[in-house]
Amino acid sequence: SHQNPSFIGSVLKLKPTAARVYLPPDANTFLSTLHHCLQSQNYINLMVGSKQPTPVYLAPSEAENHCRAGASVWNFCSTDNGIDPDVVLVGIGVEVMFEVIAAAAILRERVPDLRVRVVNVTDLMILDNAGEHPHSLSDEAFDHLFTADKCIHFNYHGYQTELQGLLFGRPRLERVSIAGYM
Repeated sequence: SHQNPSFIGSVLKLKPTAARVYLPPDANTFLSTLHHCLQSQNYINLMVGSKQPTPVYLAPSEAENHCRAGASVWNFCSTDNGIDPDVVLVGIGVEVMFEVIAAAAILRERVPDLRVRVVNVTDLMILDNAGEHPHSLSDEAFDHLFTADKCIHFNYHGYQTELQGLLFGRPRLERVSIAGYM
């Protein structure tokens, strides 16, 4: 863990066939990601975690499925399991995911009619434009996870421009807002 996330940017500048960036949100996801990274060869795997004790959100089997997909809807903190949302809140990183979960709870309390989908991204490279990275989602899979037409707010551990670079070329980006490290 580090305060200045510029190391993420350094890894993102490497060839897509050689670099991976993971931001596991809890201990079980961290262990699943670590297991994957230790079995991989010929990759630079960057894992960004926390120095502080944090909640555990996912059971080991859920964490494994989440890591395999690179991201997933977190039904337990979404409205109606994230079905047909009005807005999508996305966390990428430990502390920022905690903030997203808290924001979703505040929205449920203050705007009960607003339907919120909460998504966690643990494999940063899935966001890269389709075909740019071996892990990148197809446009169809991207829309399935984040919706095709709803507002998306990313809360990201790194610099906003890094995420903008990964998302560049995805359709309908005018609906995306990003909060990142300053």
